[in-house]
Amino acid sequence: MLALLYSILLGVEKLGKIESFLSSVKIFMIIFFILTAFVLIFGVLPRANPIGLGELANEPFMAGGISGIAGSMLLVIFAYAGFEVIGLAAFEAENPRETIPKAIRYTVFSLVGLYVIYAAVILPLIPTSALNENVSPIVASLDRWGITWVGSVLNLVLISAILSAMMAVIFGLGRMIRSLTDEGYAPRWLKDTKDVPYRGILFSGMAMLVGLSFGLLFPRVYLVLISTGGFSLIFTYGIIMATHIRFRQRNGCPPDGTCQMRGYPYTSWITLISMILVLVCMPLIPGHGVGLFAGLAMVAMFSLIYLGLSFQLRARARGQAIAKIPPSFSTEFAAGRRTIRKRKEKTKTVSIPVSGRLSRIHLEGSLNGES
Repeated sequence: MLALLYSILLGVEKLGKIESFLSSVKIFMIIFFILTAFVLIFGVLPRANPIGLGELANEPFMAGGISGIAGSMLLVIFAYAGFEVIGLAAFEAENPRETIPKAIRYTVFSLVGLYVIYAAVILPLIPTSALNENVSPIVASLDRWGITWVGSVLNLVLISAILSAMMAVIFGLGRMIRSLTDEGYAPRWLKDTKDVPYRGILFSGMAMLVGLSFGLLFPRVYLVLISTGGFSLIFTYGIIMATHIRFRQRNGCPPDGTCQMRGYPYTSWITLISMILVLVCMPLIPGHGVGLFAGLAMVAMFSLIYLGLSFQLRARARGQAIAKIPPSFSTEFAAGRRTIRKRKEKTKTVSIPVSGRLSRIHLEGSLNGES
């Protein structure tokens, strides 16, 4: 963990190289599995019988039903966690207008393509009823066909995948904390003006160590942390999309008339509604209902903290504004109010009939009978 924090503190350039290496290891393993699965499915090796559709031919359509698909969407979206780090890196990237969109397109198309192919080739190798959270699907499917040595290699790959995910998360959290401190919504001792937010990164790393310790001491806490983390991720994505919709409604698209969100506003609303549906369907998977209620409690707690801080900041701003008013201005303002009050007391209203009608004429005079 300490080595991980040190690598993140090196800055976005060196972190990018380390992250690229770890990501390459993960992608290489996925590609290796896909090629191995193709060999088994089509019987490329000599004297090897092709599997063909294999277990997929015996699988019922939507074995878990609509509820299984809806409930599993949390895990599917959670697998893509970390995409937002690309946008957060824009602060430290050179020429972000060109590099960031290119990185987003490359990441989305490459990873979505690999995940879809991976899911397609694993279904003929093993029935879905044999898959569980205790064994990797890749290890279980290849063990079933006699390729047992891959399990040891995959353990190393899983470690690199975990390290890569942790680096992306801590990288993003450090910059989020810096943004919160700049706006006054986080403790001042976390404020950091350097390019690399050292304090936010170290604070996030220590908090992650505490969470890992709870997971080791109380195994059931791990499931709550995972489901709560998934809730936080999807809730954050939903808030980002709602903010995007609100921003475009107020300010419109960029001057060139082309919105960066293709198909706006329809795609924006579809995405936001999809995020809400995923959260609503969390209780359909056993154990995820606790994460939903814990996430809602967490949102309520942070909302109360936000409201309290906002009220405190507004009160402080009003106090500072009043303190800046010079004493002479306060004296003159009070004297002016007294003068206006006296003038109102001296005002008399007299009604005089004119042409059969009453006309109200305001006569102003002093209280001593002056007219």
